[in-house]
Amino acid sequence: MRIAKLTAGNPHLARIEEINNEAFPDSERVSVPTMLAFVRDGNGEILGLYEGKSDSAENLPVGFGFAVTGAQVVYLFFFAIERDRRNHGVGSRALAAICEHFHGRQVILDFEELLPGRPETELRERRKAFYLRNGFCETGRYTALPCGRFEVVCQPGQLLSDDFASLIHIIHAYVPDYVDALI
Repeated sequence: MRIAKLTAGNPHLARIEEINNEAFPDSERVSVPTMLAFVRDGNGEILGLYEGKSDSAENLPVGFGFAVTGAQVVYLFFFAIERDRRNHGVGSRALAAICEHFHGRQVILDFEELLPGRPETELRERRKAFYLRNGFCETGRYTALPCGRFEVVCQPGQLLSDDFASLIHIIHAYVPDYVDALI
């Protein structure tokens, strides 16, 4: 898996937007232009995920990560693989490549809280199992949007809560619906 940092003007951003729109509901999604504002201000990275050796026009990204970055921690705010590539090991390879890309910093991510009895409970359970299987550890903490809470996992070690809270504060400045608190 190859990673390329994408910036304004990159033609592959249109593909990232397609994957983003397919993978995340409106109530959770942040647009590529908003991601680019983080990048422009030095607060984030948009990572194109490629299976081939180059990022030519013929080799489109199969997924993306959007990370809000700090000195000690990185919050993988969005991570998605295109629908046709899921359940084939691509996500695990991509996640390992992202963690290597940010070697030396704690990688943090979150996913929808498990709520028993909901129609999407099985999907949420599979998502959580995927992250735990790929080396992330439960923290007992949550982030929040008006649409619900999101369970926080990290690797390596114990969650660096204060550093993560500072990234949450940065996100809130760009995305006011994102609750400015670590629960």
